[in-house]
Amino acid sequence: MNLLSASPIHKYNDFENIFSKKYREYYQEISKISYDTTNKYILCDTNWHAYNFDKIIKSWSIKQQLNPFFTVDAVSFKSDFLNFIEFKNAKLSDEKKYQIYLKIDESYRWFEKVFLESHWLDAIDIKKRFIFVYNPEKIANGDKGYRDINGTIEALANNKIPKESKGEIVKSKLRRINEMSILLKYFDDIQFLTADEFMKDIGKYCNR
Repeated sequence: MNLLSASPIHKYNDFENIFSKKYREYYQEISKISYDTTNKYILCDTNWHAYNFDKIIKSWSIKQQLNPFFTVDAVSFKSDFLNFIEFKNAKLSDEKKYQIYLKIDESYRWFEKVFLESHWLDAIDIKKRFIFVYNPEKIANGDKGYRDINGTIEALANNKIPKESKGEIVKSKLRRINEMSILLKYFDDIQFLTADEFMKDIGKYCNR
């Protein structure tokens, strides 16, 4: 089935159906996907489901004889959105911050270059959402660290280089994503949620 030839009202459903048939075995409970193996901790203990995108990419990379690249933890299809979901139960160092941007970029590009065979996500009228789910108790300065990067990612999503790019952004090793943001628009919506906030509204982002 050619996704690009489908009528607009069916494009999202076609996209979801093709993906789900191909990767059904990776459809898992959020409790498993959000499990922090380092600290032996489940960030979101729930039986709602999403696709374990990290495992999808690892499996695909092995078949391609490639080293896995950075990807978000999960993807889901809900309310006409393709959701990119990242769970974080650790302190946000500069290195971890940079990895988040790599995960955003490389996950997004995988969909376009591999799954869609070099077609743009925008061309099939699919809305994209980035959801960052975190444990504020594990983060230095509580929620502040995430509010800081929230503003930066919002600027990137809107195709703008943040005002602080010559200072803190460069120091945070985000130059690569700043440059790419000139040409690419990543998301239509961005949500920075504590684990409790995510769990409260999980029906907006995931499925049973």
